[in-house]
Amino acid sequence: KTLKTFTETIYIYILAFLLPVLVMAVGCIKAGIYPFGERNFLRNDMYHQYLQFFTSMYDKVKNGDNLAYSMQLGLGSNTVSVYAYYLSSPLNLLVLLFPRDYITEFMMVLVIVKMGFSGTSFAYYLRKRFDTTDVGILFFSCAYTLSGYMAAYQWNIIKISRRLFWL
Repeated sequence: KTLKTFTETIYIYILAFLLPVLVMAVGCIKAGIYPFGERNFLRNDMYHQYLQFFTSMYDKVKNGDNLAYSMQLGLGSNTVSVYAYYLSSPLNLLVLLFPRDYITEFMMVLVIVKMGFSGTSFAYYLRKRFDTTDVGILFFSCAYTLSGYMAAYQWNIIKISRRLFWL
């Protein structure tokens, strides 16, 4: 392949990431979602389950506790299955770079970043499947990422991860 084809492909991937992120950022501004207002993404399972899972993982890693078992659930429980199912995306480990008080904010940013990666991975799929670097890839990857499914399930960080082909 030529350098021009490589450069075109890189630009498509970058734009496939940035366009959904920018659309979501504008949506957050218009909806008054933190830091542009008082609202946030955390509702349903994201608030009642995932926030606790992220907090538990954060505390265990930062304190050097056992990741395989928790005494905070009933009389004790195996947490390997929880981590494997809910927290297995490598992007979730980025929570360790934030202060504990900002886990909620991290999760909101994570939703938007995962949507960007969803656009990029779909652009990659389209490029490989149809062997083209046509700008239509960008249109369809953004449509895929900003679909009603993503809007309806943005609170479910697990479903967003499953839409990624490589995360």
